[in-house]
Amino acid sequence: MDSATGTLPHRFLTFGNVTRGRRVVREIAVELMNFYGGVKLSRGRWLKAPRTAIKWWREESDGTSSGGKRRVDETSRVFDITDVERLLETRGTFDWKAFNIFEPSCSWLDPAVTVAPMFHMFDGTSALTINTPTAFGPIFPLVPAIDREGIVFSSLQRVILHRVADLRRAVVEGSHTICDDSFRWFQDLRALVGECVSLLDITLHQLYFKAQYDPLPGWKFDRSKLGERHGRRLRDKFAWVHAITGKHLNADTSDLAAFNQVREVRNHLFHFDPPCLCITLEDTVEWLNAVQAVARIAWALRRAVGSPVGVPMIEILLAPPVVFAPKDPSRARLQPQPSSIGYKGSCGPLP
Repeated sequence: MDSATGTLPHRFLTFGNVTRGRRVVREIAVELMNFYGGVKLSRGRWLKAPRTAIKWWREESDGTSSGGKRRVDETSRVFDITDVERLLETRGTFDWKAFNIFEPSCSWLDPAVTVAPMFHMFDGTSALTINTPTAFGPIFPLVPAIDREGIVFSSLQRVILHRVADLRRAVVEGSHTICDDSFRWFQDLRALVGECVSLLDITLHQLYFKAQYDPLPGWKFDRSKLGERHGRRLRDKFAWVHAITGKHLNADTSDLAAFNQVREVRNHLFHFDPPCLCITLEDTVEWLNAVQAVARIAWALRRAVGSPVGVPMIEILLAPPVVFAPKDPSRARLQPQPSSIGYKGSCGPLP
């Protein structure tokens, strides 16, 4: 609130109309139905299928001091593909609890094992140590262990996906604060492009380790073909998908181009080379909308390795587009922005 005028500050970035893309909604719905049904049917086949319930089971504590588990049988609510599509369109997410069913996730990409002890128990000889499992099989040589205050993650997939969604929202909603002394808006933007690149990088490394130590049926691991993990361009790592799974990364070329732009911005913002920077808010619109292109590539990666899309990724895929909102929309503006102005004018090329 502006203390002088009593009005809310103008946000120069805003979310466009919340109209979900019909194609992506249908693709997500088909994937979810096939995941829960354990089949591979087309949307047309699912539209002809009757509404049905899914039987599943979960584990819970048996209530004993030994910490045992017991199986609990569950049955979902009755639903069909149109129910899923309607939920995706109206809420922009997949509320699996609304169907009384389990969350769609991948056992080795999305393991939710997170340990955060806030104590240290030492009896003078040894300390209580918690060993945490990884998703890369029994021969994986690292066993994460913690014996004092701290935190252990079995995967960063959910952490990064939620962070990407939160940062994208923060950059839009904080677009009236770009000149604050803390430069929080810029720091959020810088973190966002970094997390977008990290999302694809960590997914590819998880695939590499899974193939090396605990491959799924039909997978191949040939180090001579894959090459080393470090010092590699990300485009070279994309080739791991076909070399390991035999399936091509069916990512759209326009999405790959958008990601390449985000990657170049990340490199500039993190390495400051060239050592100058100029960003207009209109520049950021393109980057913020490229976030969904990155999510679509991550989704293509998951499809190639047989993993479901997952709820955090669905929320990014179905998020509304970002648009620039000038304070005085009726005033004439020079369009398009010249290539020598704004970000393009500060990023080279240099001799």
